[in-house]
Order: sequence, then structure tokens, then C-alpha cells
Amino acid sequence: TYAPIGMLAEDGWRVRLMGGAGKYSYQAAVAPGGINYAHAFSGEVLGGYRKTFRNVFGQTLYVGVFAGLHYEDQILVYSDPANPARGSETGIKGSFEVYARVWERYIGTVFASASTVHKKYHGKTAILYELTDRLALGGEIAAMGDARYSEERAGLVGSLTWNKRIITLSAGALQNSGRGDGSYVTLSVYSPF
Repeated sequence: TYAPIGMLAEDGWRVRLMGGAGKYSYQAAVAPGGINYAHAFSGEVLGGYRKTFRNVFGQTLYVGVFAGLHYEDQILVYSDPANPARGSETGIKGSFEVYARVWERYIGTVFASASTVHKKYHGKTAILYELTDRLALGGEIAAMGDARYSEERAGLVGSLTWNKRIITLSAGALQNSGRGDGSYVTLSVYSPF
């Protein structure tokens, strides 16, 4: 995320570039052994605005709203016409995020996004308690999916602030429409440039 005018810690316009790559597998009759594999690549360019709202029930809220272009390519190992999220697609994406420091030691976050690309969506909320100025622990719930699958998650999250970087580790249980019950672990690093 880039602030073309001012600093990221101030209210104002934002430009966000994101990219990702990964792979997944799913059950499919077209694949030998009944399991098909896919490689996914994604990129987006979003513009938006961040605004601070003070004294909302005595708290400060930081709200960001973004919209822009989203591209995704899902390359299947075995061609599968039954997979509605296959192939390349370009569309519009929007996202909304809220960050709040509640009372003195609690942090609350809400994030939601939706895209016309493969009907993709993602929503997550977390509440953390700051044990120290650097370490926070809490819980999170999330829902995500696209035209092919849906998934719900619930777990624990820990966050370490170190050297202007925020390192977040989450783990918990999930329910996936195509694979059933399971677990997840995610690691995120946020760093200024």
C-alpha cells in the first residue's frame, strides 16, 4: 500500500498493489485417481481512501475502502469443464477494512472483499489483547470462497511487532465445502518500505 500524498499513518488516498501464487487440489472425476491439481496466480491494483473516525463510542476507528482491477488465472493439470473457477478472468474488486483500538489493550479488525473474478469473496474479523507493546494474542473467524468452493475458519492468532514489522501467526479449524473438516496455519508479515 502506498500513500501518494502524505504518510501511511495519516488519512488520505491510497494505492494498493497485491499479487499471489499458489496451488490447490480438489476431487474431480476427470483426473486419474479422482484428484485434480491447479496452479493459481492473482494480481490486483486498487485505489482507495483511509479515514480516521474519532470518539465513536469513545474509541478511534481507522476505515479503509478500496476498489480496482483484479486478475486471476487458475491453470488446471487436467481440463475440467465442471470447475467454474478455471482459466483466466479479469474483473472488478472492492474491499473494506476497519481497525480499532478498543479500551486500552484490545485491538479489533474487520476485513471484507468481493470480486467479480470467479465470484471470489473473503471476510475476516479478529480481536486481540496486547500482552506487551510488542505481543498480542486473540481469536479470529473467517469465510472465503469462489465459484468452486466455500470455507469457514475459526482459530487463534498471535501478533509480534518487531523492528517496524508486524508478524502474525494464526492457526485453527476449518470447514471446506469440497474437502470437509481440517486445520489451517497462516503466517503474514507486514513491513514498511
